[in-house]
Amino acid sequence: MTTFPMASSVFKSSKRAVNGSIELMADPSSGMVDKAVVVLSNLASVPDGKNAIVEEGGIPVLVEDLRAMKNRLESSGTTDDGSG
Repeated sequence: MTTFPMASSVFKSSKRAVNGSIELMADPSSGMVDKAVVVLSNLASVPDGKNAIVEEGGIPVLVEDLRAMKNRLESSGTTDDGSG
């Protein structure tokens, strides 16, 4: 029965990592947004990480970051709209 406490500990660690990443993503001037996205991407690859991202409100933050990235790319003219 030692796996349950360990699983709980992993989930709590995932939640802390998600919270930290969300905080970093909220401040683009920190220069850490890309690193925070990598952390969330890694967490999303395991069930506890996915659950933590959802529970901690990470989905709206990721969506907003994707929109901002798309807008930056469009304004710099580097997107490929497929019409090419």
